[in-house]
Formats: sequence, structure tokens, C-alpha cells
Amino acid sequence: MKQRNCILQMWKLAIVGCLFFMVGCDDEKALEATPYTEEMPFEFPQGKNQWDREIQKIQEDMGVYIVYKDFQTKDLNRGWVIPRPQDIFVGEGLTDVQVPFYFNFVRDNLFRFLNKDFVRPILPKYFYLVNDLHVESNKERKYDVSDKFDGLDFWAISFTDEKIEKLKDENIKQRRNRMVYAVILKGLEDGFVAEPAGFTDGVDYRKALSYYPTNADYFLNRGFVHYVKEDFTVESPINDIGVLTNKNADFLCYVRQILFETPEKFKAKYPQADYALINRRYQMVLNHFKKNYHLDLSAIALGEPVE
Repeated sequence: MKQRNCILQMWKLAIVGCLFFMVGCDDEKALEATPYTEEMPFEFPQGKNQWDREIQKIQEDMGVYIVYKDFQTKDLNRGWVIPRPQDIFVGEGLTDVQVPFYFNFVRDNLFRFLNKDFVRPILPKYFYLVNDLHVESNKERKYDVSDKFDGLDFWAISFTDEKIEKLKDENIKQRRNRMVYAVILKGLEDGFVAEPAGFTDGVDYRKALSYYPTNADYFLNRGFVHYVKEDFTVESPINDIGVLTNKNADFLCYVRQILFETPEKFKAKYPQADYALINRRYQMVLNHFKKNYHLDLSAIALGEPVE
């Protein structure tokens, strides 16, 4: 009898176990990931003008939708980083009078420099052209935003009519550099761009730097270039080796310096006779981008793409 009760208990446990297993399988099916799909929220192309035909061609070649109207505030606030709850990005779509300037600007200062095979997996889904993009807090204006390259599925650039009227060559170059640099940064993050082989050969990232130009440990004498801010406004000497120890930091310093200066000014600032290591690394970076990514950094620095 005792043995029969034990067998009966075992059968009960087995049945209960099967039931749990079946429920678990159903739950697992319910939790299976489904492909994320989203319908195009904008009519595209957004018009029948000449610029719309060019925008469509860019989309076909590079995969990015240039959008200049019909976006909403929520579209400008889709981000990887959650801002302060009261802070929101606000901007307006363009009028037909404004579109030619904006489109010509991104075409001539970004897209004409890019190779479609290289950038197609890097560029975001949307590139918004926004009039007067700015941040508001509790409906009060806080500050203007010239460009935004950290959106969840978009990038954006913006001007105001007043800024367009006052635009100078140096402003155009700064904006061009920031757009191109955003492509390079995203390429690095996603694994489509890498440092050139041998770039760090003969470079010491451990020994402290000297403040004195005549010292062998002064940053230029060690093969390092000036530090250009990521907004491409100013540059400064490097006195702390820690600035260069993060991954790709030294490489990106070279990228920014190359974009910041024209080739002629770069060679004048870093003469071959005095800074052979800098010149070797400079040429290495230039060749690397041209050969592997069809990106001519010297041409971008000049604003004149080489055919």
C-alpha cells in the first residue's frame, strides 16, 4: 500500500510538472520579440520641387530621409538620453522660401563629401531641417540649438533667419566640421570606422607632458597635435596626458585638427623638419580615410571636394 501511494504521488508530481512546463512554453511564446516596424510618419518626398528630387536621390543612395516639414515636437525629443522632464526641444518646419538655403547647406557641406556605401549603415533614419530649434523649460526659452546628433533615430540642424543673414565662412566651416565629425563618431561607435594600423606606434601615453615648448616632453615633441573642441570653435595646447588616454582620443584629436586647419596651415603649424612624427601620423590618418572610407578630410577642411 505504501509503495502504491508513493507511485501515485510520483505520478501527481509528474503531471503537475508537465502542466508547469506547458504554461512556461506558452509564456515563452508570448514573450518572443517581434520585429519593430513603424510606418513612415511623413509624406515622402515632401513636395514636387527640384530640391525634393535631389532629396529623394540622397535617400535612395544613402538611406536617410531629409525631412523639412510636418514633424512634431515629439519627433524632436526622441532620444537615447532622457532630458530633464521640463526641458523639451522645440522647432518649426520650413517654408518653401527657407528650404533652398537649408537643403543646399547640407548637400554642399555634408552629403557631397560622403560615399554612399560607407555612410548608408551609419546615418540615422531621419535628418530634420528645423527653423529655430531651441530648448524650452516650462514653456520659457532657454537656449538655441544649432545641431543635434544624439536623437534616437534622427539628426537635426537649425538656423534662424537672423543667423543666416550673419553667416560667415568660418561659421559655415564650423557647421560643416560638426556634421562630418558626427558621421565619424557614429562610425567609430558602430564599428564602421577604426584607427589606422600603426597609428600609436612610437607614441608614449604614460609619461607626463611638459608645459615648456623646449622640453622633449612638450606635447608637440611627443607627436600630439593641438586639442580642438568638438564644436570646432577653439583649440588649445595639451598639457595633460590624461586627455589622450581614452579610447580613440588621440586619433580623434588628429581628425579634429585636420578638419580645423587647411592642409597649408597644418604644414605651417607643424613643419616636417621639427615634427616628423606628427607629419607621419597626419598623413597616415588622411590616407586611411581616403582609402578605406572614401572620405577626403583635406577637401572637407577646404570646403572644396576633390572629384
